[in-house]
Amino acid sequence: MKFDDLLRQKLVDWRPAGVGRHDLTVSHPETGWTLYLSAERQDALSGLYWEVGLRRSGAPPLDAAALRRWAEHIAGRVSGLLQPLTVLEVDVAQPAALLRSREPLLSNGERTYDELRLNATPQAVLGRYQHAEGASRRQRIPFALTHDTLVRVVLDMLG
Repeated sequence: MKFDDLLRQKLVDWRPAGVGRHDLTVSHPETGWTLYLSAERQDALSGLYWEVGLRRSGAPPLDAAALRRWAEHIAGRVSGLLQPLTVLEVDVAQPAALLRSREPLLSNGERTYDELRLNATPQAVLGRYQHAEGASRRQRIPFALTHDTLVRVVLDMLG
């Protein structure tokens, strides 16, 4: 079964009980990719997610050049988020990469943006953040995605 079909099936079947964060792990042995979701709510069509993570097992670590190519590929391809992503930084020493929304949304003195962190394992972690004007720290906030949009974002992140 293709990863996107497996993911769609798992999302439709996933009905977390109770209030609070719930986690889902979807592994696809054929490709070595595993998806990690942390959600506040989930229904038949969409979810309210805290984090979307991907990790590939059995793959050699990426060097800085490969990580940069992956980051640039994602920035040119991922859609369905607040804004297109742009590569902010590729740290050659780690190696790691940071992508953020090209333009944060501004509302009531708060900036809201998506952030994607990549590392060489390879691993990717997507979250949404909000930073109030004058505040010293940002805070992570949940973000809503339909199942179809989530699957498209995940496939675009895989590269």
